[in-house]
Amino acid sequence: MNTLNVLRLDRDRDLTGDIIPEAYFRCQAVRELSYPWPSRNFERQLTEVRAAWTDKFLYLHLWAKDSWITARETKPKGRVYEDDCLEVYLQPDEGRYWGWEVNALGTLLEYRVDIPASGPVEEKHFDYKWKTAAVWKVRRHDAGWVLELKVPFAKDLGRTPVRGETWRATFNRLDVDRQGHSSLSTFSELAEDSAIWFHQPLGFGQIVFG
Repeated sequence: MNTLNVLRLDRDRDLTGDIIPEAYFRCQAVRELSYPWPSRNFERQLTEVRAAWTDKFLYLHLWAKDSWITARETKPKGRVYEDDCLEVYLQPDEGRYWGWEVNALGTLLEYRVDIPASGPVEEKHFDYKWKTAAVWKVRRHDAGWVLELKVPFAKDLGRTPVRGETWRATFNRLDVDRQGHSSLSTFSELAEDSAIWFHQPLGFGQIVFG
């Protein structure tokens, strides 16, 4: 199972959208997502993920190197997954996870998913009425774009982790090229012959609060 260690910060911070903000210098970085489906692998570009936390917030920093940025959706809870898009799924406990999908314009789609007792996750399991209290910042750079996400533990997830605790989580990227093809990469461990669908909780990786 893929693992990302979450660095404990000494204080809460504002979001900057920098490629590597000072707060993340000592964080472990995941520097390569996997491309499980050959039919959705047109171009491989760097995606780097870092994470940190305090008693109040989980901080997530995703840096997407990108030679061609495509994003059109501006409506909140719109079809951001058809654009250059970065995704975060967090599963603190069994049975439910939360998702944030943000395109390169900063448009957010958020939801809560109830994991069925058997069978795959389907659209009917999504609660799109859920609204996050998180704040986020998207910033374009010469070589790509950054998403920073600041998730309040209590308001969004209902509880705060303790040091040493492990949560299931995954991070995904949809990267649209000049021809309009979308390459899909993920932190999850998914089989080549699995459904082309990021919502496979059994394949999620984990984050460890250090």
